[in-house]
Amino acid sequence: MNPDANKEQHSLTLKVMRLSKPSFQIVSPLVLWEKDDVPSTTTATTATTTSTLPTVEEMNNRGNRSKIMEEGYGVTPFLQLPNSFGIIYLGENFRIYISLNNPTPHDVFSTSLKVELQTTTQWTPLFSNVTTPIEKCVPGSTYDYVVSHDVKEGGVNILACTVTYTRHDGVSKFFRKFFKFQVMSPLTVTSRLSSSFSLFGKSRIQQPQQPQHSVVVEASVENVTQSPLYIEKVAIIPANGWTVINNNEDSTSTYVPPIHHSIAADADDDGDRSSSSSNIGDKERVKRYKNHLMNLVYLKPGSARHFIYFLESYEPKASAEVGQIELIWRATLGEPGRLLLPPLKRKV
Repeated sequence: MNPDANKEQHSLTLKVMRLSKPSFQIVSPLVLWEKDDVPSTTTATTATTTSTLPTVEEMNNRGNRSKIMEEGYGVTPFLQLPNSFGIIYLGENFRIYISLNNPTPHDVFSTSLKVELQTTTQWTPLFSNVTTPIEKCVPGSTYDYVVSHDVKEGGVNILACTVTYTRHDGVSKFFRKFFKFQVMSPLTVTSRLSSSFSLFGKSRIQQPQQPQHSVVVEASVENVTQSPLYIEKVAIIPANGWTVINNNEDSTSTYVPPIHHSIAADADDDGDRSSSSSNIGDKERVKRYKNHLMNLVYLKPGSARHFIYFLESYEPKASAEVGQIELIWRATLGEPGRLLLPPLKRKV
């Protein structure tokens, strides 16, 4: 018996795909052999002797660099589209492409689509056109939608898509599709609060009034993914009544938004073209952005970085919550992510 024989055939089809950036195409690298190490059963044409290895001049030649990288290291200059749902990390912007199609020879009326995300704690509506449904879907017509959502809860997430429509004979129908995926945490943050601040006397802001409360926050950020990550920002958003002093030498606590490539190209132009006041501002922004890129924290898989912040309050009855740690990170191809950790609490 055909297991699909009892399934109801609907007048509409629904396809859901994840929108993500491509990845580098990796091929098996070419193993270079010494001539004496090749087994006797191997023909001479299957081995590359030391005489054919690239010289320093050949490696410095830009024309040969791509070929050498591909043959020796397995990295090609091509990108490939993802062939699976992939890994979704906490804090990423989850984007999906939804396509509704009418493959039947009949018209379909009053078509509505509702998209929701279910986690272990809540249902989150992502998209709905129930109030303004599609009046008529003619045969062969397709309606496409792009839905995005910042993933804020880890664990198992379920994407639920509900389609309601009316057939040409006036019968109302609906069907639902569920897509389950796992959300992983890209970073592990370990924090510790201490009331001792004698080591940070030089970093304190000189105030005529002494603070009533002071806390030192030590945070360790570890990359728990299988790929390198770039940390753009690590900062503490202070609670009401608290101020933060950054005791880190790098500038990752100052976030500079990305700029358009054409502006960066204009800033590198050494020609004699006249620049307006707006161009001067753009060049200054490019300079700040380049300095920001130089100070990005690069985390290899399994590596960690430590940050220290000093918080103080001048209010006699300061709150137990001192602030929240905020992280902005990027993956290998620039995919952004943002994490806002639960509030830090001190002992009262």
